[in-house]
Amino acid sequence: MARDALAGRQGGRAAATLPPFGAARPTGLAASLLIAGALAACGPRVRSAPEAPPPDPPPPAALDAPCPADCGDLTLRFVLGDAGPFTSLVVQPYWGGANADRSRRLGWTGFTGRSEAVVLHPRVPVVVASGALPAGAWHRAFAAAKAVHGRLRSGRRVRLANHIEPIARGFDLAPGARATVDLELIVLDAPGDGDAYGVFVRDARLVDAPHAPHAP
Repeated sequence: MARDALAGRQGGRAAATLPPFGAARPTGLAASLLIAGALAACGPRVRSAPEAPPPDPPPPAALDAPCPADCGDLTLRFVLGDAGPFTSLVVQPYWGGANADRSRRLGWTGFTGRSEAVVLHPRVPVVVASGALPAGAWHRAFAAAKAVHGRLRSGRRVRLANHIEPIARGFDLAPGARATVDLELIVLDAPGDGDAYGVFVRDARLVDAPHAPHAP
């Protein structure tokens, strides 16, 4: 599985040492093995993934449309789970919302995401989009991102393949109620490219009780 492959890539890396000055220098196969060990000790080779297509589905035509009288509020947060070789992710939010149709592409009501990029550290929820939704039953939640970068321990940033997609997370929203959904992101090897990584949605958790009233 991709997760097992990722664990293997981060597994034990033995430190490589060079022979002391004046000692006999290894040649041939021994020299090749020594160089390979030195490269492995430096950590995994990581490069940026290719530019990703726009998030799918696209935002609804009536983004940030006025809500009818009977409405509630939805807050969407990203939570970083398995971060792979990265210490944090830098995400540029796009839009968020929920859909009330059995089809993945239809029935979306959404609102504009945060304008500034957010930094995700493991297990720390960060709000990326929030807005009003009509009261009723909802089937999926989605927080689209324009771009995602990973920050390595060296401080270098690389682009991740963006596989953030809608996820099934049903909830009922009563008039005047609020709901918060945490979308857990994980980092895995990018499909078909062993040197690049991608970000995926693994889970969606309803944090607030679906009928919790606003605090006075």
